[in-house]
Amino acid sequence: MSALQLRLVLESDDIDAALAFYRDTLGLPVQEAYERRARGGGCP
Repeated sequence: MSALQLRLVLESDDIDAALAFYRDTLGLPVQEAYERRARGGGCP
């Protein structure tokens, strides 16, 4: 049996820098992206 996906949850103080590192430096694709709502984010 082999893994088809690996999902990680990471916290970062600078999400733009973290995204650039994983996307541009490591070459990992962005599968999905979510924008924060103006009122502070969270689930709808």
